[in-house]
Amino acid sequence: MAIGIDRQLHRKLLTLLEELSINDEHDQSWKSIGKELQRAYYDASQSIGLAELKTANYNNIQAKVRNVVAIAQRNKKRELRPKKI
Repeated sequence: MAIGIDRQLHRKLLTLLEELSINDEHDQSWKSIGKELQRAYYDASQSIGLAELKTANYNNIQAKVRNVVAIAQRNKKRELRPKKI
């Protein structure tokens, strides 16, 4: 599952919100929306970074477990084979 942020669109939105707040000096809501958007972007970026780290950790553990299971299965097959005399 891929998760990401469209950084170009984010920058464009911030630029447009900034232009709106400059052109409409009496309306501070554009600045407020821009700050809220920036805060949400930062939170999402942090979450994605954390998810990537946790995913890498999971994949490493999974690889180790797969290896151990494969060795155990191989050993079990060897033990079950009839021994030649």
